[in-house]
Amino acid sequence: MDDKLKELIGKISETFIKYGIKSVTMDDLARNLHVSKKTLYQYFDDKQDLVKTCLKHHIDVDMCEIKANSENRVNAIDEMYSMGKAVSHRASQIHPSIFYDLEKYYPEAWDLFNDYRKGQIYETIKDNIERGMAEGLYRSDLNVDVIAGIYVLRIDDLTNQEIFPSDKYPFGDLYLEVMRYHIRGMASDKGIEYLKQLVEQERNNQS
Repeated sequence: MDDKLKELIGKISETFIKYGIKSVTMDDLARNLHVSKKTLYQYFDDKQDLVKTCLKHHIDVDMCEIKANSENRVNAIDEMYSMGKAVSHRASQIHPSIFYDLEKYYPEAWDLFNDYRKGQIYETIKDNIERGMAEGLYRSDLNVDVIAGIYVLRIDDLTNQEIFPSDKYPFGDLYLEVMRYHIRGMASDKGIEYLKQLVEQERNNQS
């Protein structure tokens, strides 16, 4: 991917995050990015291709951040809690219509997002559970495959506008709540004590 394309993808993604996807036309993008529509079509076949390319780039960046987070955390709970905070922060900046737009109007991008959740995210959660069990921070009787699958299903439910309308339940807040619920449900007595210390330390840092 050349530097010009990377720059375009970054700016286009920022526009979608701020305004949503469906409401932003190719004319809007060309005007906001100060480029011609011809330039956009040099890189993208159409808006469907543009959305899919931007999402794939976002997923690649996301996975690099998840890997770095895992390598830099002292244990499984620290890793999961840190990831939850990071995702919650990013999600709080996303226009509430994005998930709806993807699912209804951009099927290829939506399929890519689903494959990411059911593949890479599922495996990331499995690795974290196995790490936590080995460290004694998660219960030893957990069914790793089932718990990882439940996690993916929970995240899917958070985008359901009938259950959690975005004007009442911001996705970032929902995600952080589910993450805490997820950790506490898996934690051993040792893990619960560590989680309490982590939360208390964060409160002290914020005060």
